[in-house]
Amino acid sequence: MVNSNMLVDEHVGLVSRMAKQLMKTNTHCDWLTEDDLVNAGYEALNAAARNYDSSREASFKTYATTCIRNAMVAEIRTMFPVRINDKQTKKSLVRNGEAEGDAEVYEQARLLEHYEWEQRKQQETVADILGRLTPDERWLIRRYYGFDDDAMTLQGIADLLLVTPQAVHKRLTRVHDKLRKLVMDNHPYYHMCA
Repeated sequence: MVNSNMLVDEHVGLVSRMAKQLMKTNTHCDWLTEDDLVNAGYEALNAAARNYDSSREASFKTYATTCIRNAMVAEIRTMFPVRINDKQTKKSLVRNGEAEGDAEVYEQARLLEHYEWEQRKQQETVADILGRLTPDERWLIRRYYGFDDDAMTLQGIADLLLVTPQAVHKRLTRVHDKLRKLVMDNHPYYHMCA
């Protein structure tokens, strides 16, 4: 078993890289600081190192990246001092401004709407990229990453396809390469994320 302190030391750079990426995509949030994200990221990295199960097929880097990103996004969400869940209320505040409420509530509603817009754009981008794959490639990605259900292991997919896990890994590697090329060729925003 790998020492959790060694895992943290080897992957500490993930935290600052991800914080910088999120700061670039959340430029509208003047109340958000990189230090807030870094702190959340370090906590997530330490928790990931403690909880990592090396018997699973995901590498520690993949596991830690997911944990760090989730923690940072959760940190951004908790920094919204006002939660506006009713869409009609939020739209009304954005449309009518301060006449319907406090300036801070209005600003938070605008920020939340912008954040939701960014999420929709990212989902559209992912859907666009996945739409350029063949049906077999899409099926493999959806199963491996659990888009429809729980994520499946290479062995689980191999059992369904009646092939070896190595054959599934080889196919998955080709699909990852194709996805990377599609992202870089068609979505220049993601050049920063590579």
